[in-house]
Amino acid sequence: MNEFVPKAFQMLGIIGFILAFVQISIGWFIGFFFSGLFFMMLKTKDDKTGTFNVMAGISAFLYSFYCLFTQVL
Repeated sequence: MNEFVPKAFQMLGIIGFILAFVQISIGWFIGFFFSGLFFMMLKTKDDKTGTFNVMAGISAFLYSFYCLFTQVL
């Protein structure tokens, strides 16, 4: 189960970016939202969350709300 959730978030992020590529604006929100969650959950080889992964995840997660409020609503 621990490996299923990050892979599911990664796939949902990719699907979101595909939706954005075909001009469906909610895709940007979905892509950045789930990619941010994926990077925040991503572990390094020694089972620690890396600082870069967490910062990239937080940045993508917060940027998803910018996309939501400026392009979708």
